[in-house]
Amino acid sequence: MMNLESPWEFDIKKNNGGVEVVFSDLMEFAQAAPVVGNLMINGQVMTGRYGGPVLIENGYLYAPICVKRFCGTVFKIVKINCTTYESEYIGRLRHLIWLDRIEDGKIHFFDHINKSILNSYDVTN
Repeated sequence: MMNLESPWEFDIKKNNGGVEVVFSDLMEFAQAAPVVGNLMINGQVMTGRYGGPVLIENGYLYAPICVKRFCGTVFKIVKINCTTYESEYIGRLRHLIWLDRIEDGKIHFFDHINKSILNSYDVTN
C-alpha cells in the first residue's frame, strides 16, 4: 500500500500498535510551509509544535518537531517513548523533514520537497 502522507497532508489521527496519536490546532507557520500542530500521544499532551507524517515502531514515536530560531523556523527529528513520554532529539536541524520509514535500525527521511535524496539516522538504543 502506498503512503500518501506528506508534511502538508498527513493523518491527524493514527492508532498503531496500541499507540494513539492525535494532532490538533494544525497550521502552516508560513505560506507553503509544512503543517504543524499540537500532538497528543495516548491522551498525553506533548510540549511543542509537531509536524507529520509520524512513524511509530517498538513503542516509540518519531516526528518532526518545529524549532524556532532567530533566522526562521526549522525542524529536528524527535524520538518519543510512548510509555514514559521522554523525548530525544536525533540528527541536525533541517528546513524540512519528510519521514519515510524505519528499516534495519535506521530512520529514513527526505529533507527536500522533491524527495530527491534519501537521508538516514541510526535509531537503535
